[in-house]
Amino acid sequence: MEIVKEDSWYHRNKEKASEQAKARYQKNKDHIKVRAKKWKEENPERVKEIEKKFREKHRDKLNEQSRAWRKANPEKTKAWRDNIKEWKKEYDKEYRIKNKDTVKANKKAWYENNKQLIFKQTREFNKQNRHLVNARQNKYRSDKDNRTPKWLDKEDLWLIKQAYELAQIRRKLFKTEWHVDHIIPLRGDNVSGLHIIDNIQVIPKLENILKNNKYEIVL
Repeated sequence: MEIVKEDSWYHRNKEKASEQAKARYQKNKDHIKVRAKKWKEENPERVKEIEKKFREKHRDKLNEQSRAWRKANPEKTKAWRDNIKEWKKEYDKEYRIKNKDTVKANKKAWYENNKQLIFKQTREFNKQNRHLVNARQNKYRSDKDNRTPKWLDKEDLWLIKQAYELAQIRRKLFKTEWHVDHIIPLRGDNVSGLHIIDNIQVIPKLENILKNNKYEIVL
């Protein structure tokens, strides 16, 4: 690659060189576009590499421009989001399936880096929306009662109680929050489990939050 020297004609005549370049482009615009399109079609991987480097180099500027455009065009932004809603939903679902470990690690890292913020926002929300919190807790208790089989005996109920006591012991021992979790959620999207000892595990709070009422069905 030829290096342009600082004392070259180009550096001494930058404005003139720029005007000449613009003039050449305008004169040969159609030819240049055809040639550029052909090159892109013949070099897709190279194009991806160049675009990726450009985005990484100008990330802040591109994000700023994108925010400014969305702010100046709220109706177009809403229409665009509505148009891609279903596509994005499927894309996100497929991405989560293909990158389960990465998604889980990112969620865990984000949670660890924003614990105080999450705690503050949750406490503020609960304080201002006590009726919603009560409704959610009542629904959970109702769901748990409805998913508790009538055939459970005293020993089964005792074992379930022991799981909650174990969570309390681990809480004191490790100085972190532990949850009694249902392996197959009581309110799952695809399948719902029972409130029985075989469906119960004592796990760290973070792991339970990341699970988020989801159960992977292996076919």
